[in-house]
Amino acid sequence: MTTTIANRSRVALAWPLATRLCVTTLLLLSLLLGPALPARAQQAEADPAAWGVLARMAGTQWEGVDGAYTFAWATPGEEMVQYLRSPDSTAPSVFRRFLRGKEPGTMVLDDGKRFEGTLLPDGSLRFVRKTTNGKEGHLFRFNEAGEFQRNWLTFWNSPEGEPAHPPVKLRPANQEAVAAAAAAAAAAASVSSRDSARAPLDGTTQVAPDSKWAGLGPLSYFVNRTLFDADKEDLIVVTERGDTVTVSSPRGSPRQLEPRAVFKRDPRGNASLVKTIAGSAGPQLEGNIQADGSIRFHQKDWLLAEVVDELLTRTPNGCLSWAQVSATGESWNPAHDRTFCPVEGEAAILAASRKHVSRTERATAARNAEAAKLAAKARAEGARERERQRERERTAKANSGGGGRWIGALIGATVGAVAASSYGGNTEQVLSAALDGAKMVSPQNQLIAHAAGTFQDEMAKGAAQQAQADAFIAQLSAQAQAAEREREWIRQQQERQRQHQQQLGANSAAQQQQAAQAEAQRQAKARAEEQARQQAEQRRQAAQQAEAERKRKAEADRIQALRQAEQNLRASFSGRATTCAGGGKDVLYLQGSHPPKTGCNVRFEARCPGTPSGAGVYFSQANYVGASCMGLGDIIRIGTMGCAAESVRIEMVRADCGSGS
Repeated sequence: MTTTIANRSRVALAWPLATRLCVTTLLLLSLLLGPALPARAQQAEADPAAWGVLARMAGTQWEGVDGAYTFAWATPGEEMVQYLRSPDSTAPSVFRRFLRGKEPGTMVLDDGKRFEGTLLPDGSLRFVRKTTNGKEGHLFRFNEAGEFQRNWLTFWNSPEGEPAHPPVKLRPANQEAVAAAAAAAAAAASVSSRDSARAPLDGTTQVAPDSKWAGLGPLSYFVNRTLFDADKEDLIVVTERGDTVTVSSPRGSPRQLEPRAVFKRDPRGNASLVKTIAGSAGPQLEGNIQADGSIRFHQKDWLLAEVVDELLTRTPNGCLSWAQVSATGESWNPAHDRTFCPVEGEAAILAASRKHVSRTERATAARNAEAAKLAAKARAEGARERERQRERERTAKANSGGGGRWIGALIGATVGAVAASSYGGNTEQVLSAALDGAKMVSPQNQLIAHAAGTFQDEMAKGAAQQAQADAFIAQLSAQAQAAEREREWIRQQQERQRQHQQQLGANSAAQQQQAAQAEAQRQAKARAEEQARQQAEQRRQAAQQAEAERKRKAEADRIQALRQAEQNLRASFSGRATTCAGGGKDVLYLQGSHPPKTGCNVRFEARCPGTPSGAGVYFSQANYVGASCMGLGDIIRIGTMGCAAESVRIEMVRADCGSGS
């Protein structure tokens, strides 16, 4: 041992004077400038998708309560170092190391302990490591004031971690630090804005249901929105009006709306629908939410012969399907079914409104044309019937003329017919006798016979025309009776509906009283339950706060005890440099006193005489239990020094027993 020291002394004395001056100059520069930090080329920005809030930290300087901090690349894009220059040191030292992880969005933090890190969507970095008691971690981010902030995380109540102590904040000390904070804030705002505006992959607008109208099922997605069925050119506007939701459509002009349906909810949340046709309200339909999320409105009125349900469904592409279905679920009339999709933008809504108004105008014109056609047909048929009536009147008038000849012929025909009838003649014999009688009475027998034949033909023709007219009149009468029966059926339905409403109105007072009593009981029960819930919640919060305070105090006491132990460990440390058998030539090792607390991570500085504090050789030991070459502690290697072992001064500069400081 003595020989080794003597040899080292002779080597030191043999150094040329220039060499000694060079070493001294380098030591002075290291004191003034600190360790060689990465140059500007190493201060380039990193990919924010990989480094988050650290992307622009290289080259930044910060001020904290325990000293000045500097960030710099050790290996650009792979490893970043955080240096600390404490108030009592003249040179910075490595404080933390951030390393890029093997997988995208992961990192590693090394501050004497190894933490696995995750990049959060806003750029923040969360580092976690497992301990014997569970987990612990750090959260690095920028706060609203532009400060770089670290929160110590605990995982007792949250798997994501929650702050256990007040944050450690670093204030910007140069322009690069201010720019890094601003860039991180802009990136976080961009992520928030992009997430809020992001649409689904199918290109439809992301729509959330209105929780206030959850009882209306699919319709809750479209409250205060405009919808349009492009195939059938049908537009509806869904608006919230007090305790109802009204569905309206343009009428007369694109900006003039007329209600089509009104949706309501009773105090129990049950939904109902009342459709409006031409300003007249129809019956109330009761709604039921189906298993697939659709809502079906059913009319529970036994007075109506046929019931048509209204079925509302939200389609996979975010539209509203509105169909009329029978009791079996089949479409009652596909022409009435609609698929309304949201329309955005004033120009698009106005264009859709114009299409809706144009369609209704075309439908109205078609109905008017059909009505005019039927009216013209009825007028023509009436004119023909009036002409036939006039023809019958002319024939009857002509048959009533002829003077005395006709009267004589009529008398003769009557006498002959009576005579034939008195002898039991048949119809043919009676008619023949009447003709013979007419011939005998009049001297112009042949003329009278011809007139009688003509009269007989005219009477037969008139009878046929009358039969045809009677058949047409019977047909018109049947149609009128059918229309009247239909009107009567509608009137009966309306009367039944009116009677039903009157019956409901007669019972409404008792029902309202019962409902009021039930509502009062429900409200009283709800108030009691709410009061009990609030009291339970207050007790739970008080217990939770007490437990949190107990844990906070226990953690504070633990941290304080650990910090006191760390301070005692540093204060009580005494050690020297020595060589160990088989440890290598000129390689020094630490010989230290038995520590008052073991299992801590410690850091030492070894200095030769004349070497200022902070410029020596640093070495560390994890889970420190003491140092010795004799097996009574850790074998801690110092390395080679520029002075003899007995001249080396060793100081414990840092001790971490779990306080995180």
